[in-house]
Amino acid sequence: MRGLTLALLVATLTPAPAAAAPAKATEAAAPDPERHTLHNGLRVHIEQDARSPVVAMQLCYDVGKRDEPADRGEIAHLVEHLMYRPFAHAPQGYAVELQQLGGDFGAHTTPDETCYEAVVPPAALPRLLWLEAARMTALADGLEASALDAEREIVRSELSQRFDDQLVGEAWLQLQALVQGDHPYGRGLDDFRAGLAATTLDDAIAFHRAHYRPDVARLALVGDISPAVGLAYVNTYFGMPAPAEPRVRPPLPPDVGTPGSLHVAAEASRRFTLVGWPSPPVGSSDAQQLGYAASLLEELVGPNLGDGRGFAYLQVGQDSLEHGGVFYVLVSHPADQSARSVVDTLSEELINLVEGNYPNHVENVVETRAALAGRAARDSPATRASRANQRWGRDKPPRKRRGVDREALAAAVHRWLKPPYASFVQVAAKADEGLRLESWRGIQLHENRR
Repeated sequence: MRGLTLALLVATLTPAPAAAAPAKATEAAAPDPERHTLHNGLRVHIEQDARSPVVAMQLCYDVGKRDEPADRGEIAHLVEHLMYRPFAHAPQGYAVELQQLGGDFGAHTTPDETCYEAVVPPAALPRLLWLEAARMTALADGLEASALDAEREIVRSELSQRFDDQLVGEAWLQLQALVQGDHPYGRGLDDFRAGLAATTLDDAIAFHRAHYRPDVARLALVGDISPAVGLAYVNTYFGMPAPAEPRVRPPLPPDVGTPGSLHVAAEASRRFTLVGWPSPPVGSSDAQQLGYAASLLEELVGPNLGDGRGFAYLQVGQDSLEHGGVFYVLVSHPADQSARSVVDTLSEELINLVEGNYPNHVENVVETRAALAGRAARDSPATRASRANQRWGRDKPPRKRRGVDREALAAAVHRWLKPPYASFVQVAAKADEGLRLESWRGIQLHENRR
């Protein structure tokens, strides 16, 4: 971090004497989760669970692909990789340090954020937090250009595996570009590759210094740690001064492109048809309702596409992001089944969602699936840490509802998934011309009159 004196930096990054492992809670019920914001802006969530023999940590930075300069695509992903390389305060590298502590770890970069996860025994938590503070403030110390070159090749390989070797991956990028236009969310594979080739070690260090700072970070601890002890550790290792200046982020163009249709030519026994719309920002009530709509569409559309024709795969989802994402439908179907028939089936079921015309048992399946997913999340310290950080990132948490609300769901579908807003990508030897969804003229928006 710029502006830290050497003395302050050494004080921040000097490990404290090993602290005793926090004692197991003797109370019948664990304390309520605690949330704090440190003087430097770091947001902290600590949740005790004495049933767990470990502590799960997630540290998220509000930096992702949306912060990348146009000519430095993938730099956020590249810096994520560099965080695991040896540097002055971890000569063996973060990964080796965590393995020696008996921990597990991972990381991911999205368009909006970069998150680092680790699960360690409680006694190893002080060292873990020290390492994370060192990576936040002093990654540049001792980081070598050879590390950048090695990680650049790894990121290139990951891109090839995700997109070059999978036709549907290329088609997904094409759909994003149609739906999200010139916004960084809509950048494609050529942008990623050009950015990787152009990025220097100085570029990566400058990006890290600009965006890895406590005032844009969220730290969650869940497991066998009391809130008081956890907060004491956090203050010890993350008590660095607040940044002197606010972070500067690049301005963003509109996040909605011009609806259109593209063809990816491919000779194969199957074809892919993708349909996408702009979707609302993550955390909004409409995003929550469209999540239910995606599950309902999978239940409604799938059986109608089978028809004995060897239908193989249907995925409906919502790529929810801070500035709006993509609601998408992806269908893999036999090469002799037209994309038009797929779109006609989808169109019919969208109208059924708007009119509230679908069986109760389908609604029950969706509600049960959501309840089971929520229960699984509550049982995992690592997942609970992730969910806590996601809630920190929302100014207005979505309204909680018990099950599917047909009226609210119909209204969200009517607002966001209108036929004129849809874009199409076909992966096939020959594309069907003039794809479009059936007009909604005369369609009655469902109202819950119960």
